Amino acid sequence: MAKCPTCGAARLVAGECDERVEVAGVTFRATVPCERCKACGESLVSSEVLGRFELTVAAELARIGRRTGPALRYMRKAMGYGSAEIAGLLGVAPETFSRWETGQRPPDASVFALVGRLVADRLVGHDDTAAMLRGIASPRVPSRPVRVRVAAA
Repeated sequence: MAKCPTCGAARLVAGECDERVEVAGVTFRATVPCERCKACGESLVSSEVLGRFELTVAAELARIGRRTGPALRYMRKAMGYGSAEIAGLLGVAPETFSRWETGQRPPDASVFALVGRLVADRLVGHDDTAAMLRGIASPRVPSRPVRVRVAAA
């Protein structure tokens, strides 16, 4: 049985906790699963749950169109990208991406939308948009016909 990191007691019970974060002037709140220590009252939220909360907030920032540097930075960090890494994926100079994040320039609308798609993909466990961007960055001609599946209507 897991022990409380605060008091060391092995009296953790499942429960719910309120999480809150403010990003780009918007406050986001959610009730998330957690464990509570019956001995000292400490609440413990897993890193997996916190990661999902952060990705959900990042997706909501994109959905509401909060196109600011702090929002872009939060979205990038929620996905775990470094600034140079995401700049390369998006095909922009790292300095340009840095200017967007620091508010020296407003983030480009199309890039903000792409970052929003990257977040949405990550939230559902896909990487379709990232794969497409990697393909655009390094185009190739297949040596044989490409087999595709056509979904039923």
